[in-house]
Amino acid sequence: MKILATGLLSLGWGLVVAACASTETTAPATTPIQSESPAAEDIDDGAVACDACFPLEALPDETRAKAETILLEALDTEALYTLLSDLKPMSSGFASLAFPASEVTVPELETLRAILQTFHCTPRLTGDVQVFATAFEGEKSAEALFFHRPRFAATIEKYANPFEALQIDASMEPIEAVNLVDRDPTSKRFRAYGYFFGYPKHAVDFFVSADESESSTGQFVERDFVHIPTFAKATGAFTYAVPKGHELNAADRTLREKAAPVLAAYKQARAEHIAKGKGVALLLRAVFDDGNGRCKPENAAAFVEAHGAVAEPKPEPTCADPGDHCSSDADCCSGDCHGDHCH
Repeated sequence: MKILATGLLSLGWGLVVAACASTETTAPATTPIQSESPAAEDIDDGAVACDACFPLEALPDETRAKAETILLEALDTEALYTLLSDLKPMSSGFASLAFPASEVTVPELETLRAILQTFHCTPRLTGDVQVFATAFEGEKSAEALFFHRPRFAATIEKYANPFEALQIDASMEPIEAVNLVDRDPTSKRFRAYGYFFGYPKHAVDFFVSADESESSTGQFVERDFVHIPTFAKATGAFTYAVPKGHELNAADRTLREKAAPVLAAYKQARAEHIAKGKGVALLLRAVFDDGNGRCKPENAAAFVEAHGAVAEPKPEPTCADPGDHCSSDADCCSGDCHGDHCH
């Protein structure tokens, strides 16, 4: 059995939502591993010593290698927008595993939990593991999650429905809130997941409506998808469903415009750290560093602003009019280049 570096039950939501509920036997959220250095304690501005950010060094060598792989997978896919921004209150799909339904836990699950304990930078950016209660073909599944906790709490406060109905409030531990959502058998589950994954309200409304329509009629509701590019995939990662024939609206465009510099800045950081063998934990520390060895997730905004310039699209070439200079037929509006001028 292996920990997978891609989500077995990735709740890509716009594409597939796993219809399973979170187990009562899931181990409670554990306290993140902290550096033993006194400098790692929170200071006035909420920062910590950078060696307390993603302290993968605390793991045994073999486990640390797995942690590096999983963390890079997270950054290369949709979790980038939870780690380097607050566009996604929660991200999944970067690590998962399956194990026999007869077991409460297995060594591979405990390894994944140990890894996720090191995936944090201040209490405001944390990782955890969700175990789904419903078994499929004799197996349970577990999936790694990232939480941008301030945005997660703000999302609960912003959208009172369905969270109040699910007895979820902003002070709750994120993993506890996710477990409550996943146990709900109604469409409130899909609405809550949609908000947690950072999808626009119009997309959440459509998905819930489509699910309710299919439940009552048995007919699948046709749909299109809006894709926010990631490093690994231009489509199919940060993706949500919209009505068939949907044209991008202001919310879609705003989301893309906010995501573009985050991805551009990450590409620069990745080239500097991963391509040169410095490691993914050092990449994140560099992004979160205030320049004085103190790290917090909020510093990523300044890094993105400094390194996230997006190249302007190249203008479409114009064709030449009759009599103008040309080198080939394609240069001419008429499509006819004779000698060195257009006919």
